[in-house]
Amino acid sequence: MRKVSIEVPLEFLDYSDGVAKINVNGKFNFVNNNGKLLSEQWFDDGDDFNEGFAKVELNEKYNFIDKSGNYLSKQWFDYCDYDFNEGFARVTLNGKWNYIGKNVKVLSDQWFDNCLRFHEDFAAVKVYDKWNFIDKNGNILSKLWFDDCGAFYGGFAMVQLIGEWKTIDKNGKLF
Repeated sequence: MRKVSIEVPLEFLDYSDGVAKINVNGKFNFVNNNGKLLSEQWFDDGDDFNEGFAKVELNEKYNFIDKSGNYLSKQWFDYCDYDFNEGFARVTLNGKWNYIGKNVKVLSDQWFDNCLRFHEDFAAVKVYDKWNFIDKNGNILSKLWFDDCGAFYGGFAMVQLIGEWKTIDKNGKLF
């Protein structure tokens, strides 16, 4: 039997967190410092590692992979944030948004019309054109829902209620 050698164009794209992203013929994978592929599966796209995970795309669905080649979730999503932020990444499924944590669980039983990234342990979530905040335990901050809101900075966030801007603290108290 004769050995045949085939040259495949290998492109090293990014190196982050001890893992290199590679491209072979338009498909993506990752190699560790020992040159071992993280996954037997080749992906349509992949992002850099952040907080221990990288977003991967396969057949227009998204998930995260860890440095051992394990998927974060059995569920593949319609979209995922490109990285984790304060331990959570935003995901969409059937047109609704939620957060997935490194513990493999979605943060809330409620899926939202929109949600923003976590900042100072809170993230803004939108339901029926109204906004509120959710904490990392899945608790909604205020009984009131707002017309608009900003992110927390220095322990406070701006919220708009009936056309008037107010300040809210992390206990849900308005000023």
